[in-house]
Amino acid sequence: MFSRMKRSTMKNRISTCPVCSSRDCTLRHKVQNFKYITCLTCGTVRIDPFPTACEVAAWYTIDNYYHNKDRNIGYTDYESLKPGLIKTSEKRFAKALHPEALRNASVLELGCGPGCTAEALKKFRNIEYLGVDPNPQAIDSIRKLGFKGEVGTIKDIDTSRKFDHIIFFDVLEHIIDPNHFFSYLNTHLKPSGTLLFTTPNTTSLLSKISGARWVSYIVPQHVLLYNPQSIYRLLVNHGYSNIKFFSDFQWVGLDFVLNRLGDLGDLIFPLKWIEKAGSGFLKKLPFVSVPNGNMLVFADKNN
Repeated sequence: MFSRMKRSTMKNRISTCPVCSSRDCTLRHKVQNFKYITCLTCGTVRIDPFPTACEVAAWYTIDNYYHNKDRNIGYTDYESLKPGLIKTSEKRFAKALHPEALRNASVLELGCGPGCTAEALKKFRNIEYLGVDPNPQAIDSIRKLGFKGEVGTIKDIDTSRKFDHIIFFDVLEHIIDPNHFFSYLNTHLKPSGTLLFTTPNTTSLLSKISGARWVSYIVPQHVLLYNPQSIYRLLVNHGYSNIKFFSDFQWVGLDFVLNRLGDLGDLIFPLKWIEKAGSGFLKKLPFVSVPNGNMLVFADKNN
């Protein structure tokens, strides 16, 4: 995604790790016009050149972000993925949270998109939900579903608002300043509140098998990529405990699976022609659960 979107002509190179401020690093991969640099202290992987805040803000506000024929700009067909994404959220809640944890709770979702997680929360009683996303069309969708939504980021939320749970799925890898981000999370999380989030795991089996062709490396708006050690460091430094890591899975159609495998080219075997020839039939088959190379992370805020 976004590999064809305009990037700054000025090289925005940073000399220290945005997580731990270490200067010790090494080249991990070269992908298209970008490099991926690994911090030798905490293992966080950063893209080089690093985007500016203005570039990042512009990426997610385009009108057709969730309905774009170009895979490199947002989602080609978000609606077709939606049933699987709702089920994925349901499974994440079941895996990481006690069944009673979400009842009568206030929930803030960051990067809520058009509402898959919100719909997964419908079965819980008396949820007070707020979805926040920089994309106006996403917030329109949230509101049409009957949920509260606000255009913006966590920086735009009134500091007086506190929540029992803060959820952000596939968001952290897009954040250019994770330490500031976690400071904002602390502002809005109630004492003894919880975080639940997903982000790509650079030590996952899928990452190791895919190498430089891993989907999280070919998406240039993924500016920082983590491993469990670097996430643990971030969370502890910002006052979290009872940190738990789970392997993450996504419910998708078989056409989506073939599409992703096709991205790996001859690493697996040629699949583009299968996808093209059979996608109409494959879209009618039930969704399946596949490992996506993410980690699902739960953490408690310390009192």
